[in-house]
Amino acid sequence: MSGIFLVFSDKMYVGDNVTFGDGTAGRVAKLGWMETVLRNSDNTLTRVPNALLASQKISNVSRVAQCQVKQMLRFHYEDADVLPELLDAIRDEIKKSCSRLVTDGKQPFRVYWVNYNEDHLEVMVDTHHNIAPIGNAYWENRQNVLLAIHRAVKKFDVEFAQLYSLATSAGEPEWRVVPKKKLLAPKN
Repeated sequence: MSGIFLVFSDKMYVGDNVTFGDGTAGRVAKLGWMETVLRNSDNTLTRVPNALLASQKISNVSRVAQCQVKQMLRFHYEDADVLPELLDAIRDEIKKSCSRLVTDGKQPFRVYWVNYNEDHLEVMVDTHHNIAPIGNAYWENRQNVLLAIHRAVKKFDVEFAQLYSLATSAGEPEWRVVPKKKLLAPKN
């Protein structure tokens, strides 16, 4: 019964990229009465009984017309004074670089300083684009956003705060920011 439901439900078709509630994901290669076959990015096939899928949430990214590119950036406390101008420059670079950026207010376009952390400042970049979240167009657009961020940061001669890990007694690494390099005064 679950196979009939899936075949006729209009939730997915052969060729659609889907993710199920349990995390199973791939491109639908076959939609049968008893099982659904997904092709993974490495071309392996995953056969999933329809009885397991019928009650799960289905996210069908093939039917999504917009994508999101979200990035968290870390900066040093010493760069706090330049952040407002840097954030404006990041916004401008993204606008110039991404022709399909949504700026009409229907989706957020955010570049904001969002947190003081123990050893760094945190900035969120959250953009939406009129591109499906799959395929080369998505990845090229994502790369354009990252390159725009890089260009803006480079203009201000600011460095990203880099993380390193410390071993802890609990066995889980604890992440810290590498202190900003101090310029050494020239020796006389």
